[in-house]
Amino acid sequence: MPLLFGLMTTDPTIDLYDCLQKIRAAGFAGIVNFPTVALIDGKFREALEEEGTTFDREVAAIKLANHFDLFTMAFVTNEHETRQMLAAGADVICVHLGLTRGGFLGAKKYISIDDAQKSATFDRIPIERGVFDTVKTFKRGSDDAAQAVGSSEKISVDFLLDYVAEHYRDKISFAALADGANISRTYLSARFKEDVGVAFSDYLLSFRLNKAKELLLRDENISCKEAALRVGYSISSSDYRKNFSCVQVTNPT
Repeated sequence: MPLLFGLMTTDPTIDLYDCLQKIRAAGFAGIVNFPTVALIDGKFREALEEEGTTFDREVAAIKLANHFDLFTMAFVTNEHETRQMLAAGADVICVHLGLTRGGFLGAKKYISIDDAQKSATFDRIPIERGVFDTVKTFKRGSDDAAQAVGSSEKISVDFLLDYVAEHYRDKISFAALADGANISRTYLSARFKEDVGVAFSDYLLSFRLNKAKELLLRDENISCKEAALRVGYSISSSDYRKNFSCVQVTNPT
């Protein structure tokens, strides 16, 4: 039976990279973001978010777990969280609506854990295992000889490269990515520059410039300003003209 590890990814005392390595080495099939901050609301939730304990950290953990080839199940409580976890590549989405009896709604219809245990059945286990195996098959694709993931340092850099490739159109914060992975910003920045050869900010700018160049070459009717917007570049900054002269296609108008 596949066994998932319930990981409190917002725990500030853990190193997420090391933790995921240990989870995989221990034989767990994957992780689930439970306990989750999504179950907390009100002023306490606001206080948690102010000090950095956010659902975004759980999203980053699910994203990173995929690089370890771990099965991922994400607990969510609303549509926005669902979209975040889908974008992160979660294999299974579980909408948490509380502990209630099937077909019954309302707080008065709750059941205790003892009652739930008595009425539970193991008939679903073969089905759940089948679902797990099927999802893993699709996740692995045709690569039956997938190589083991390398060191945590290599994974951290690959994670950043993949994230830029997938989200270059969006606002990207290096600090948020480092914090979400519970890794030192200084260390990650130095490691990225050592492996890639340039700083993260320079790599991101170059990536966006190349994407803009592709757009301009492909469509003569598109302006440099529009190309910049499409690739996630801010045109409000004073260095817009200077940076986009590097596209070497046309000057921004």
